[in-house]
Amino acid sequence: FSVANVADVSTALCNGAADGVVFEAPIVPYYATDESNGEAVVVGAVFNWESSGIVFSTGRLLRKQVDEAL
Repeated sequence: FSVANVADVSTALCNGAADGVVFEAPIVPYYATDESNGEAVVVGAVFNWESSGIVFSTGRLLRKQVDEAL
């Protein structure tokens, strides 16, 4: 089955609808260590590293907020 977002992944894991997931690498370790209350663990290594980026038009005020959040 598929899920729409990380919250749905969490729900599927916690209620037993899924035994495991494959997801974007930066999100998985964060979820396992900070969001799962110790119920999720990362197994294995990253098998297909992908780079991501965020682009803003010149002068966007939101850029500073995103930079600070990251």
